[in-house]
Amino acid sequence: MNNAPYIGKGVVKKHIDKAILEILGQDETLLGAFHGQAMLTEGDSLSGKYKGGLSLHDYLLVTDKRVIFWTRGLITGSTDGFFYNDISSTEKAKTLLLGEIVLNVRGTKERFRSMVKKDVPNAIQLIQEQISKSRTKKTTLENKRQLIPDQIRKLIKLRDDGLLTEEKFLIKKRELLK
Repeated sequence: MNNAPYIGKGVVKKHIDKAILEILGQDETLLGAFHGQAMLTEGDSLSGKYKGGLSLHDYLLVTDKRVIFWTRGLITGSTDGFFYNDISSTEKAKTLLLGEIVLNVRGTKERFRSMVKKDVPNAIQLIQEQISKSRTKKTTLENKRQLIPDQIRKLIKLRDDGLLTEEKFLIKKRELLK
């Protein structure tokens, strides 16, 4: 199995190497890098300002933890990260020549445009897979939390029936509550 990240057309390797060192956390893995432009304001594909100002190399970075808009303007730059639990949807905007992705993040539309059109489906797929994984992890954790009271009730019954000492009951109960 190939664990190398997807690198979109127009992505400069030395920029991505820098991003991995300076932007990603130690326990964060890059899954994909895409070239384009991060937008400052909401609006349709033809309006809005770029976050990075004059820049030829803005990137959308998809990691196992978040989506990052990394703008590398000549004067100013920014790094905006969006955790998967905060992203309610991703969509491909309708454009004529270049591609655009719209993320719905806590009710705000975050746009990344001027992408190579063929890269857009790959970026959306990576993002949607991570959103799905984050929701599955959250549901699994919630389900485990719901099971804890039932497990404590079973321990109480075992203790009351004399099959578990008070000391072992307290140890097991502490383990469950952690």
